[in-house]
Amino acid sequence: MGFWYLTFFDAFLPPASAGEDYYEILGVDRRAKNDEIRRAYRKLAVKCHPDKKQQRDGNSNAVDSQEFKRLHEAYETLMDPKKRRVYDNLGSKGMQYITNPRSISFQEVYSN
Repeated sequence: MGFWYLTFFDAFLPPASAGEDYYEILGVDRRAKNDEIRRAYRKLAVKCHPDKKQQRDGNSNAVDSQEFKRLHEAYETLMDPKKRRVYDNLGSKGMQYITNPRSISFQEVYSN
């Protein structure tokens, strides 16, 4: 009963706007199912993977690996139901607070 209550009312919370938009990074809708997220990730991973880019272009740099790390972080967050719910409610600042509470104050999570 409690789980249903939380997920039902989570839908009415405004989307968090702080930080990066993981849905935009993957190019999917906020209501996307796990299969859609997985397909989008795999398609982008082939394009963005530093090793694949190095084979195509002949060079790879730190920007490419950062781009791939952001893509992977977005995928990991959106595929885990608990992390996705936290992200949808609190944004990337909320995820930062959940993973490392000392790195950001609780007030910063809710500012903005």
